[in-house]
Amino acid sequence: MSPRPGRKLSKAEEAVRTASSPTRLGIAMKALEDDVYAPSSKAPRRSRQRLWQKLTLALGHDEMPLTVRSIEEVAAVLKHCHYRSAYAYIQQAAATSAAAGYLLGVAEKQAMKRAKRACARGIGPAKQVRPLTAAQLAAMMRNATGTMSKLRAVAYVVGAWFMLRVSELVEVRIGDAEIDAVAGRVTLHIPQSKTDQQSIGVHRSHSCTCAMGNSGAMLCPVHAIELATRWMQDAGYQGGAHLFACGDGRPWSKGDCLKCLRSDLQGIGVTDNDKYHWGTHSMRRGGCWLLVGAGLTREEVQVFGRWRSAAVDLYIQEAMIQTYGDTYARRALAAAAVGPRCDSPADAVVDESERSYRSEDIAYPDPNDDRFTQGYVIVETGSDEVMTTTATCSTGDGDQRHGEAEKGCWWSVQPVATDPCKIWLRE
Repeated sequence: MSPRPGRKLSKAEEAVRTASSPTRLGIAMKALEDDVYAPSSKAPRRSRQRLWQKLTLALGHDEMPLTVRSIEEVAAVLKHCHYRSAYAYIQQAAATSAAAGYLLGVAEKQAMKRAKRACARGIGPAKQVRPLTAAQLAAMMRNATGTMSKLRAVAYVVGAWFMLRVSELVEVRIGDAEIDAVAGRVTLHIPQSKTDQQSIGVHRSHSCTCAMGNSGAMLCPVHAIELATRWMQDAGYQGGAHLFACGDGRPWSKGDCLKCLRSDLQGIGVTDNDKYHWGTHSMRRGGCWLLVGAGLTREEVQVFGRWRSAAVDLYIQEAMIQTYGDTYARRALAAAAVGPRCDSPADAVVDESERSYRSEDIAYPDPNDDRFTQGYVIVETGSDEVMTTTATCSTGDGDQRHGEAEKGCWWSVQPVATDPCKIWLRE
C-alpha cells in the first residue's frame, strides 16, 4: 500500500523503501562505511595499508591473507626502521584482510602477539610536541600584520584557551561562539570531537582577561573570538561559515594550520620549529599547561579538555613538574610541619596545627579561608616584579619584627611573645 501523496513517510516505511531499492541501499551502505571511523583517522589507516602493500610486495608475499611469515618480516622491517607505531600497521593489515573475508588462524594470532611484544620493547617514551607559552602567543599577536595574519594569531589563542585539537579548531563555525558582553564571557560550542563519537557536543566558557594587564588584554579569549567573528562577518560570512578560514572562505586544512604555525613561530624567533618540536597539538598542550599553572586539578583539566582516558596524564604530569617542581621541598615541609622552630623568619615553618591541611592549600592558601587567617596578618606586596618583600608584624604586646620572605609563602616571625605572628604575603 502506497502512502497518500504529500504525506511524510514514517521511519518504518522509509526503512522498507530503502531496503527495497538497490540505489538507496547502496547510499545507506556507503554512509554506514563512512561512519565506521572518524574522518581524522581514515587517512592514517589508508596510509598504513598502502605501506603494508608495498612491503609485502617487496618481500614477495601476497597482501592478504596474512601469514606468519608476512607478519614477522614486515614487523622486523618496521622495527628496524624505528617505526614507533609498527604494530599499528600490522593491525590495519589484519583488519583489512578480515573485512575481505580472510580471518586469522591460531598461528597468525600468535604471530601477531609476538610482533606486538617485540615492536613495543625498548621503544622509549613518546616524543611530545612543545606547548605554546603565553609569551609566545602574545608575541605572535604583536607580530601579526594584516587581517589573515591576525586571524591566525587569534586562532592560536583560542586553540590554547579552549584546548582544541586542530580538527576541532578548523571546524569552529561563527555561530558556535556566543559572547555575553554584559558578563564579559564567551561560550564556545564544540559540536564534536575525537572522543565524542555521538556528536553530543559540549560548551566551554572563559571570561574576559583584559583587566589583567597587557598580557591579559593581548590574550583575552573573549575579545579574540570577538575579533575573529567581526573580521569574518565584515567579509560577508555568517553564522554557518567557518570562524577560521582562508580569504576565499575555504576552511583551513590541518596541513595549512601546521605550516602557518611553524612559519609564525619562526617569525618571533623560534628557530627549532620542526616536526620534532612544534605541531598543531602545541596549542592544546599549551592551554593545558596554562590551566595547570593556574592551579586547576587533574580532574578539572581532564573535563575542560574533554579527555576520556588517562591520556590526560601525558599532559598533566610534565606540566605540574614544570609549574611546581621547584617548590616541592618547601611545600612538603609546610605540609609535614617538621623541624625545630627557627629564630630566622626565612627558615621558619608552619606549626603543628596545619599538619592536617593539604599541601596545596598550605602552599597557596586562600587569604579568606578562616582556617589559615585566624591570628595571621595579611600583608599586601608590591608590584608583580618584586619576588620578595619586607613586612612588619605588630605583636600583641606592641613589639615589632620584620624581615624578607617570598610572596606566596607562609612567613612565621618569632616575637618576644610566646606565640609566633604569621604573615601571609599576598600579591
